[in-house]
Amino acid sequence: MSGWLRRWKSMLGCALHEGWRTELVLHGSGLARRLGLSWLELCNRHERVRPGDAGAAVCDWPDSSLLTVAAVFPGTGARLLNHCLERW
Repeated sequence: MSGWLRRWKSMLGCALHEGWRTELVLHGSGLARRLGLSWLELCNRHERVRPGDAGAAVCDWPDSSLLTVAAVFPGTGARLLNHCLERW
């Protein structure tokens, strides 16, 4: 597979699986709140975050991982970092 096709496929897959949730959270839409989405629940497509004690989020995977959406869309990663810093 050529480089541009692999990149396009990666971007499309990321947008369909992780990107839309990230964008809902970043735009602070009422829909994100109604779906129970916040920056604490953002994760990659094969990972799950579940509620923990006292409003914490618990990651259901053994090792740390980078967010695919930040790697594939660096501008979105920067916006997400700023969003998290404002709320934390």
